[in-house]
Amino acid sequence: MFRGAAKTWALLGLIAGMIISGVVVWRIHNPSERILDYQEKRDERIIADLFSNNIYWLFETLSFRSVESYLRSEDYKSRRPSYRMKVYLIGNNPVGFISYYKDRSGVGQIRFLVTDSNVRGRGIGKKLVQYAFDDLVRNGCSVVTLVTRTNNVGASRLYKRSGFFVMKQEDGFVSFAKRAVCVQ
Repeated sequence: MFRGAAKTWALLGLIAGMIISGVVVWRIHNPSERILDYQEKRDERIIADLFSNNIYWLFETLSFRSVESYLRSEDYKSRRPSYRMKVYLIGNNPVGFISYYKDRSGVGQIRFLVTDSNVRGRGIGKKLVQYAFDDLVRNGCSVVTLVTRTNNVGASRLYKRSGFFVMKQEDGFVSFAKRAVCVQ
């Protein structure tokens, strides 16, 4: 009887492991999760909400009260020719975004990264950072930089895990950089 029970538990364990593995593989390779260009009609409301709910983390000063005020600003307009905004969707629902650009000196700048608090910890921020980095490198950047607040511990951890290193830290902000790897 013990042998039969042990076999049953072993079989149940194997099935449970296969189910869990399948869930992990499904989550990693889920085709309903994708990164697309920002589309105003589809994304404006949720991006505005994410922007408003995270304004403290996004700007050094609180001179911008909304995504609309930022998009009308000289700060945005001066970068617009190379400015990119990508949105992470689960199904048809935007749950995060990243914006970045190539500056005049050819350095890539990640400007904003926000994910909905309900999906944090699922690797979405890391995927967005990697996407932006790869896109900037494809477009000729050899270095990509970004800045966050020193008390944004989660973001700092994400950037370090994504291969960025600390360039400097001062006045409540930390600057990160990552170099493109050149293979010859």
